[in-house]
Amino acid sequence: GLLEAQAPPNAQLRRINPHVGSAVEGVACALPTQLARGLDAAAGGRGGVSSFGYSGTIAHAVLEAAPRSPGTTSPPPLAYARRRYAWREAPHPLLQRREADADGRQADAFSSPASGPLLALVADHV
Repeated sequence: GLLEAQAPPNAQLRRINPHVGSAVEGVACALPTQLARGLDAAAGGRGGVSSFGYSGTIAHAVLEAAPRSPGTTSPPPLAYARRRYAWREAPHPLLQRREADADGRQADAFSSPASGPLLALVADHV
C-alpha cells in the first residue's frame, strides 16, 4: 500500500493494448503485473488508479507520495464499527393487498394482467 511505498499489480493485465503501449512509449511509467516498489516520495512518485463499474460509473484518482517528516510515525489503524440496517423488501409488483387467512396468518392477494387465452395457458403454472 501507500504506507509501504508499494504499487499493487493490475489484476487482469496480460498484454498491453498497442494503442496504450505506443502512448506510454518513452514515458517513465510502469504497469506492474506483480507487487512492485511504488510511490517513493524522494523520487516524486505518482500513481493513478481507475475503477470501471458495471453500471457505467467510472472513477479516476491520481496519488502522490507525501514527503516523510523526520520523527513521524504511521497513523493508528482505522477502527470500524459494524452497524445493522433494516432491509426493506420491495413489494411484489402484482401484489394487490395483504389480508388475514382463516388461521389469522397474513396472506398476499395477487392480481395478474393475464386474461383470456394467456391466463388459460399459465393457470396451471401459477
